[in-house]
Amino acid sequence: LKLAKLLRMLRAGRMFDRIESTMRIDYSSLRLSSFLVVTLVGTHWLACGFSLITKWDTENNSWIKAVWGPDDPDEEWVGSVTAVEKYVAAMYWSAMTISTIGYGDIVPTTVLERIYVIVCMLYGALL
Repeated sequence: LKLAKLLRMLRAGRMFDRIESTMRIDYSSLRLSSFLVVTLVGTHWLACGFSLITKWDTENNSWIKAVWGPDDPDEEWVGSVTAVEKYVAAMYWSAMTISTIGYGDIVPTTVLERIYVIVCMLYGALL
């Protein structure tokens, strides 16, 4: 049964070869568009994860408080940040992190956030 599936995969490879030979494919454009899609989807997922970390983390001192919170750390903060503001900030952070620019205006403040940021930096380095 597995051998039959393997043979079908070989036939599919030949089918793709025929399609490539009949169509003119600009491989540089294909590679560029593939890179852009992978980068945008990766940036989106990393941003969603960075926003989601704040819900999982038990500490009350997240990156959201560092960005939108009061300047005085002793001051009580009951901020209301909309989901769109949070997503845009996380998307900005994600793009800066995987492109290795990293301006440093949005920084992780808890241990869980720092672990997540390390994983994101490694993803950006491998991309």
